[in-house]
Amino acid sequence: MKKIWIPIAAALLLNPAAETAWGESPTTAYTLEDCLRIAEERNLALQSAEREIEIARGKIYQSLGDALPLLQANARYTYLDEVASFEVGGQVIPSGLQNNYYLDLKLEQTLYKGGQVLAGIKAARLYNRLARQIVEETRREVRFRVINLFYQGLLAEEVVRVRQDTVANLTRSLDIASRKFEQGTASEFDLLTARVKLANAQPLLVEALNQAQTIGSSLARELELDGDSFSLEGRLQYIPFDDDLNRLLARGRENRPKIEQARLTSEIYAQNVTASSSGYHPEVSVYALYSGQRPRQGLPPEDRFEFEWQAGAQVRWNLFDGLQTPGRRVEARARYEQAKIEYDSVVRQVEMEIEQSWLDVNSARTILKSQEETVSQAEKAFEIAMIRWENGLSTYLELTDAELALAAAKVNLQQALAGYNIALARLEKAVGDVLREEGEMLVWENSNQ
Repeated sequence: MKKIWIPIAAALLLNPAAETAWGESPTTAYTLEDCLRIAEERNLALQSAEREIEIARGKIYQSLGDALPLLQANARYTYLDEVASFEVGGQVIPSGLQNNYYLDLKLEQTLYKGGQVLAGIKAARLYNRLARQIVEETRREVRFRVINLFYQGLLAEEVVRVRQDTVANLTRSLDIASRKFEQGTASEFDLLTARVKLANAQPLLVEALNQAQTIGSSLARELELDGDSFSLEGRLQYIPFDDDLNRLLARGRENRPKIEQARLTSEIYAQNVTASSSGYHPEVSVYALYSGQRPRQGLPPEDRFEFEWQAGAQVRWNLFDGLQTPGRRVEARARYEQAKIEYDSVVRQVEMEIEQSWLDVNSARTILKSQEETVSQAEKAFEIAMIRWENGLSTYLELTDAELALAAAKVNLQQALAGYNIALARLEKAVGDVLREEGEMLVWENSNQ
């Protein structure tokens, strides 16, 4: 079933029975799978989240900096306006030259830094995993928003169709009432009632059309379609799903990226606690230096480069750093404890989301079953009312009441179908897994858990 966004409400309002008004301008039809694919490629929130992975890569490179050797090159040039000299036996001997050059190449390797280096590497790798969980959680959020808008769009179009049918039926009823009034078989009250009912139904159609257009615009922004004309291809349907709440809670604790984010954040802060204690320990490193200068030292100095090697080890130990290390440790410890509390809070929040989504699915299923029966009864009641009115056995008011009751029942049914599918999408997001159709049931994509 293809559903098309209608840019101009007046076309359908003036001719509610005309199907050609729906597809006069060319459009592209998108299924739900198409929308999800486009969102994966274009959605700005997802693209922004994916930059976290690049940030994590940069953090890994930075953390490796302390573990890898440091190679530095230095060069210096000095010009002396006056060169000092001294006289020996009547001969003036300069102690330097006007042009002075210095070059060196230094290789330094840190051997020990109080555990800070290893903790930094571990924290950076944890952040890399955290970044991927951030992306995955954002992907789940975007997926839900797209599904929600897609089903709202289908619902809006179904409501438009119902309102269109109502206007068409009321228009037909007005024609019949007009003929009967001219023939003297209907009262003026019936004629006026028919006109009023039709006039009251038309604003509802315009409202439905505007709602469909609004939802279509929201979906276009979510997909970054840049004003492209498009339609939705799909239908609201009921596919059974059933699962135990305890199994859903266990699946959510295992799969939900948000929980893994909180756990990784706690582990990162644990590494920060280790790194914050590094100030209590010495820093040990070794180095090798190859340097040269011009002029060569001596009296008188020789105007050529002289190079030499040096190698050694050094130990730096802050015996007192003005309480900076204790302060950093207290802060790191507090943030770690805070992260553990946040983890427990996130787990409880996710469990509440899952439970509420599970309740929403069950509620939507119950409402849907009741509305299916209501529509069947309303259709039968309208048929009877139409036959009675055409044969002069009832008033026009009875007929229009049956017509409006049928329209309301159809709208409620479509709302129940949309609510059921949206509740399933919300449950998917809460659990952190995807439902797929298998046979006549919905099962979890990761069904081995």
